[in-house]
Amino acid sequence: MKPEFFPYFWILYVNYVLYKRYKENKHLKKYEIILAIVSSIIICGGHFFMIYLDLSKDIQFIIDIFFLACIIIMKIVFGV
Repeated sequence: MKPEFFPYFWILYVNYVLYKRYKENKHLKKYEIILAIVSSIIICGGHFFMIYLDLSKDIQFIIDIFFLACIIIMKIVFGV
């Protein structure tokens, strides 16, 4: 699998989580939508930097840490 597909999987995952939350509660809270948008921007933007720019290994590691932090925050907030 090519690494270019990762942002698309993340967007599909966020959509799945939002859909599941909507089915449970019949509405979405504002912070859920904002967090989903921000996390998608962080994941897709950071992934763009890693693929298309010539970054050092240290910067790539920092971006990976941001990926991991974003994913953990989404898991904690949404509980999925």
